[in-house]
Amino acid sequence: MRRSGSDDTHSQRWAVWGVIFFIAAYLFVALPSFIDALRPLVGDSTSYYELIFRNNVHVSPVLVQFVRQNTPENVTLLLGSNWYPAHARYFFFPRVLIFGNEEALSQHPDIDYVVVWKDYPDFPVPGEKLMLDDERGLIKVLR
Repeated sequence: MRRSGSDDTHSQRWAVWGVIFFIAAYLFVALPSFIDALRPLVGDSTSYYELIFRNNVHVSPVLVQFVRQNTPENVTLLLGSNWYPAHARYFFFPRVLIFGNEEALSQHPDIDYVVVWKDYPDFPVPGEKLMLDDERGLIKVLR
């Protein structure tokens, strides 16, 4: 038995509306990310520095500024594993960075400062504290 023409038209309409809905939903979800990806190409004035801070929960911009202002450029810093090495090197350049724990502190006598952030360091560091607040700051290592 053959289907009538109106049934075929009805099915085609639903298929067209389904495709339109799928495309609209995809654009609704993907368009903001696409626009964000294009911003650097169309001359957005946001710097690389600002982009990393905006998109990275592992970096504290206030702490970065505090460390840069309170340490000379020729020091060695000890940071915890909660930092992304590439980002930290970018923010703290030209300072030398070492990532590690108490063992790294004992193995590297050239470490001048330990960067304090949240629960790091979780080991005693002999030195003078220079704190930004309760969770962020520096310890100048005394040897």
